[in-house]
Amino acid sequence: MKVKKLLPILGIFLLCHPMIGSADTTVNYNNPKHKGYALDWCRIFENNCGQGAANAYCQAKGHLKAASWVKRNHPGVKTMTIGQNSICDPQHHRCDTFSSIQCVKKEVTFTKPMHKGHRLDWCRVFENDCGQGAAKAFCQVNGYNTLVSYSKANNLSVKTMTIGQNAVCDPQYHHCDSFNWIKCK
Repeated sequence: MKVKKLLPILGIFLLCHPMIGSADTTVNYNNPKHKGYALDWCRIFENNCGQGAANAYCQAKGHLKAASWVKRNHPGVKTMTIGQNSICDPQHHRCDTFSSIQCVKKEVTFTKPMHKGHRLDWCRVFENDCGQGAAKAFCQVNGYNTLVSYSKANNLSVKTMTIGQNAVCDPQYHHCDSFNWIKCK
């Protein structure tokens, strides 16, 4: 009974957060290693732990940053910090590592991009700052600094929403354009 009540909430959350669980924007690493050792929970021995080490690992793999990570508490194996290649020996220290790290890809293509449950409108604000302005804002909202390219989808028969004002374009009353894809990095 409780699961049925949570499913609509989960659906809304996923529509508003397209990065989560999206196979085309992230890559997962289970039990990540650094130079043959389990990756230490801290980037530098006992400092910059969790996010700092996860981001450094993702960037070393050629990705933008870490999207999420799961801690593995003192697994009983030696670990190595990615910031200074220090080894943590479980006989002398509490050595934590990662069960998994999910990295955001450096460049990603969003096909038929969505914004708050609607197709993204071609314009950033209603009938203004169209094309590049809307695409650039979409990249930034999704954690990417640079717009690489985009393609227009003309005269859709579905509602679209502007990213600048969250205004809805209804095809019954307006000419609603969107994007086929937006590529960001």
